[in-house]
Amino acid sequence: MKKTLLLIAAAVFVALLPEQTFAQGSQTTVVGSKEKNNYRYNSTTSFNGKKYILIKEKSATSSYQNVTEVRVDQSILDVIFVQSSNKQTRADVYFKEVYVSDPSYRIYVKQNGSVLDIYQEPKTGLSFTKSSGSITIYVPKDVKVVSASVVSGDVQVKGLTLDKADLRSISGDADVYNSNISNVSLKTTSGDVDMLQSVFGDMSVSSISGDVEAKDVKTDFFSAKTTSGDIEAQYIKSEKIDVSSISGDVEVKNSTPSMLKTRTTSGDVTAFVSEVKEASCSSVSGNVTLYVKGDLKKNSYYFSSVSGDLEVEGYVSTRRKLEMEGNGGASITAKTTSGDVTVKKWQ
Repeated sequence: MKKTLLLIAAAVFVALLPEQTFAQGSQTTVVGSKEKNNYRYNSTTSFNGKKYILIKEKSATSSYQNVTEVRVDQSILDVIFVQSSNKQTRADVYFKEVYVSDPSYRIYVKQNGSVLDIYQEPKTGLSFTKSSGSITIYVPKDVKVVSASVVSGDVQVKGLTLDKADLRSISGDADVYNSNISNVSLKTTSGDVDMLQSVFGDMSVSSISGDVEAKDVKTDFFSAKTTSGDIEAQYIKSEKIDVSSISGDVEVKNSTPSMLKTRTTSGDVTAFVSEVKEASCSSVSGNVTLYVKGDLKKNSYYFSSVSGDLEVEGYVSTRRKLEMEGNGGASITAKTTSGDVTVKKWQ
C-alpha cells in the first residue's frame, strides 16, 4: 500500500543482514539503506526542500527455530502474520519503494531465546514519504503470542491459533481473519479495524476515527468502542455485546446476544437481535431503533426522552416516558435527550 502522507516516525524496529537463513540463536538479519554489505540505496530525491533516500525493491528472508513469541515494532511497512507450512518461523522483509530521511535506516530481525524481535533503527527522528513495503511473518503452531506496533502500516493476522495477539496502528488498519485467539487487542487511531470468521476469548477493540467491522465472530463478550468511527457487527455469537461511540453510528445485525448494551452521543443505534433477554441503549441526540423477534407485547419497556418520540410498534407511541410491563419477555431500557426510540418486530 502506498503511503502518501509525510510521516515522522517514533517507533522501534528490527534489521536484517544480507545472509538469507539463520537457525536458532542470537543471529541478526538486516535490510535497509546503509551502503555496507552491498545494500546501497538507489538514489536521493527531495520533497518540500527535504532530502530523502530511496530504497527500492530490496528484500531479505530469514528463518528461525524454537520461536514462541514474535514482536514487531516499526513505522512504515505493513505487517502480516500468516501460518507457516513447517516448524520454522520465517520473516520476509520487503522494501517496494521507501523514501526515508536517514541513510542509516534499516530493519532488524533478531532472535533472543524463544522471542523473535523485528524493529527499526534509528528508533526516532525518521521521516518517510510515499513509501510502501511489507514484513510477512510465517508463524508455526509453536508460536503462541504475536504483537505489532506500527505508525502508518497495516497489521494483519490470518489463519492463526494463538494465546494472545496485540495489534496497534496509528493510521493503518488492524485486521484479523479466520483465526482463533484466546486474548486479542486491536487498537488504531484513524485506521479501520476488521474481524472476520474468527473465535476470540477476551477481546478489546477500539479506534478513534476509524470504523470497526466484525462479521461471523464468536466470543463470550464482544466489546468495541470508537470516538467518531462507525461500528458494524454482523452474525456475532456472544452472550454479551457492548458497543459504544461518541459520534459514530452503531449497527448490530443478525446476532444472538442475551445481553445488549449500546452507548452513543450523536450517533444512531440500530440493532437486529433474536434472543436478547436484556437490552440497554442510550444516546443524547442519536436515534435508537431495535428490531426484536417474537411477540413484542411480552417484553418489558422502560424508555425516557426529553424531546424524542418513544414507540413500541403496534402497541404504544408517546413522548418523554414510556413504561410497559410484559410477561416473560426481554427487559429493554432506552434513554435519549432528543433522539427517538423505536422498537419494531423483526420478521
